[in-house]
Amino acid sequence: MPITPDLIPACVKSTLAWYERRCDDDPCMGHEKEAILRAFAHFRELKLVGGAIVIDGKVEAFTFGEALNSDTVVVHIEKGNADFRGIYQMINQQFCRQWRHMRYINREEDMGIEGLRQAKLSYRPVKMVEKYDVTIGK
Repeated sequence: MPITPDLIPACVKSTLAWYERRCDDDPCMGHEKEAILRAFAHFRELKLVGGAIVIDGKVEAFTFGEALNSDTVVVHIEKGNADFRGIYQMINQQFCRQWRHMRYINREEDMGIEGLRQAKLSYRPVKMVEKYDVTIGK
């Protein structure tokens, strides 16, 4: 179902539950969570489009993104309760269906997480861009 203003509080609750289940001290995860919460707080102003899977009245998966240009959509985030087998594939498939008119779907970065990289590779990407971290010294 589409993410509407009425559904955003449940998506925020789902976000918090996802990070609580992870129990990860990685500071990047904290930054990601904060970015998601800010995106939900400004969903309409950012002109984001999202979808959610609701099971027994609870958001168990959600995703959001936006059109980058006339032929590419960017999926910014995708979160789901992994207790439901196939939920990530389902939220991805359902979200992408509404972008059939687009030629490309940019699923963003895998952050070097092997499982995420494998999942993204399973969609047979047309192209992958190598990214680098740069530290500027004095």
